[in-house]
Amino acid sequence: MHLKEREREIWACAFCNSMCRHVCTVAMSAKLESTQPKGKGMIEYSILKGESEFSESAVERMYMCVDCGRCRVWCITGISDCSRNVQAGRADVVELGKAPKPILKWGDNALMYKSLYEVPVEERFRKVKGLLELEGGADTLYFVGCTTAQHQPEIAEAALKILKSIGDKVAVAKGEVCCGYPLWVAGFTETAKQLAEENVETLKSLNLKRLVTSCPECYLALKEHYREWGVPLDLEVFHIAEYLDKREFKLKSSKKLSMSVVYHDPCHLGRRAGVYDEPRRLLAAIPGLKLGEIHWNRENSLCCGGGGGLQVTYPELSKTICNKALAAAREAGAEALVTACPFCKQMFLERARDFNLKVYDISELLA
Repeated sequence: MHLKEREREIWACAFCNSMCRHVCTVAMSAKLESTQPKGKGMIEYSILKGESEFSESAVERMYMCVDCGRCRVWCITGISDCSRNVQAGRADVVELGKAPKPILKWGDNALMYKSLYEVPVEERFRKVKGLLELEGGADTLYFVGCTTAQHQPEIAEAALKILKSIGDKVAVAKGEVCCGYPLWVAGFTETAKQLAEENVETLKSLNLKRLVTSCPECYLALKEHYREWGVPLDLEVFHIAEYLDKREFKLKSSKKLSMSVVYHDPCHLGRRAGVYDEPRRLLAAIPGLKLGEIHWNRENSLCCGGGGGLQVTYPELSKTICNKALAAAREAGAEALVTACPFCKQMFLERARDFNLKVYDISELLA
């Protein structure tokens, strides 16, 4: 039982006075006590103690989480992370065959297509223009990621352009499959590990110095979670914003972008990985760009609503959460919202028109 592995943390949530209820992304929008970290903790604790089981309503609560990590920032006990407790519960739910249909579809796609989406492996990069072939001498691998490849190919195109402009010999791996992180969060722990093993096997054979990606979920999986899952990747791993900052990236053009923007901290790049200053330094160096701040920023950043599978299990709730983040950006007086995550960009793009906002990935502005 996966819940058993986190009994101490679940106990802490179940018997806490729930300070994090004030910032829980889902609870603030759903307005239900059972969606708070404490509520989920009580459900899980009662299951652990054999007093209840994963009923239909309990399963619903397990999948009403965006894996944003805001609860961890506000945890007064300092030991719990509700989204990790939820992931353990989801793993049990998957093993019981009780996961919601959209989540089961993710599992089926992962087995058949090695991706979240129904696209054959050999066609997964077809939307990305000018994709590089892997050839001898490459030192930097750009890990594209499922969502970037299928929904935000322009992010990959911009990133590859930038990496080549700084002199990196860059390529992509045709054998790349899903990083596994969304599957792991959804409860498919073994499937996630299998995907990790495939990626590690592919990357081992390429003799590269480093891996760069635009997706914070891919970044976290490759850098940290593969090791947790027993499939370590012996390679330096960077998010592109982190890597360009480390390389002291300088713009080669003096072209001005006369625009007022705010930067949105993606949950998995900010709260989970601690990358806050690097994207801001890069944006501040763009001539003409006026960089402002959203009131809820950095470790308190508002989630886009696209994490944890919520966008497929509870799409209306996901949109409500997204609207709150867009409203906060609009209140900051920005013309455009800039983020550094393909999931966030995709969520914001679908609703930005209602808030009179443009949406960009950081690589697009830099390119």
